[in-house]
Amino acid sequence: MKPTFLKEIVNSAPHTTFRCADGIVRLFTGDKAASAQKYDRDPLYSWDLSFEETLTVKHRRVIYDSLEQKLAMRRVVRPRIDFAILFPPHGRTQLLAYSVTPRAYNHPYEGTSIPPATVQDKAASGCISRD
Repeated sequence: MKPTFLKEIVNSAPHTTFRCADGIVRLFTGDKAASAQKYDRDPLYSWDLSFEETLTVKHRRVIYDSLEQKLAMRRVVRPRIDFAILFPPHGRTQLLAYSVTPRAYNHPYEGTSIPPATVQDKAASGCISRD
């Protein structure tokens, strides 16, 4: 069987796919073309996948947008929202977890334009500093 390549979503962000409790297969990732920030790791989106005659994506939804949620992280560190994980359903509830991290470093190194993470950046992402 030949692989199928989609034209609608082109990115370099991590992506995950799950069959949800309602039976629909969903793709979770970023989309640079749809992002107001033109960044493929913020916001995190979800699409329904359809396998009828050909593989198609539809019903894009925003899962988490750092600007809309007013994430207390400096814009210079470019928040990354990715690595979605869907937990098994529990009754009528199903939980989705995802990573929110700064694009920053903890220990400086030569030749990078990546900024250092501040205590505020780490707190907004859930990273714990043991300074």
